[in-house]
Amino acid sequence: MRSLLLLVAAGVATAAPVPKGLKKPAPMDGRWRIVEAVYDGQPQDVSRAADWYIDGEWFNLGSPPAADAKTGLKLVRDEQNPSLVEYHNIHSIGSVSRFPGLLEVNGDEMRFCYVSQGNPRPTEMAPGPGVTYRVFKRMEEK
Repeated sequence: MRSLLLLVAAGVATAAPVPKGLKKPAPMDGRWRIVEAVYDGQPQDVSRAADWYIDGEWFNLGSPPAADAKTGLKLVRDEQNPSLVEYHNIHSIGSVSRFPGLLEVNGDEMRFCYVSQGNPRPTEMAPGPGVTYRVFKRMEEK
């Protein structure tokens, strides 16, 4: 009887329709250069900013993330709405800071904004008070 219930449950799970409007996350892997940054409404100098290297949900600043050391910085996308993200900073002591944000990838441009932990997620993809806003361009790998 238990096997039959499992088979019926599996059949129902596979037959469930995909929700309309669910966007497939845009590919982000690779090297990205910051071309614009605004912090708390103030433009920032990006001329010496480190490139972001993204590998799945993990990213590293200045060089690709090591395959055997997935720690540090992570972007976690909401499965129902991939443009909703949490930027996780995983500290060496095991604690995690979580920064709610928005992410948008259009071709070779990525826009990302987030707020400090404990604050409500931004409601629009734009600079503003308390918001860190960044625009990136995809870089060709050499």
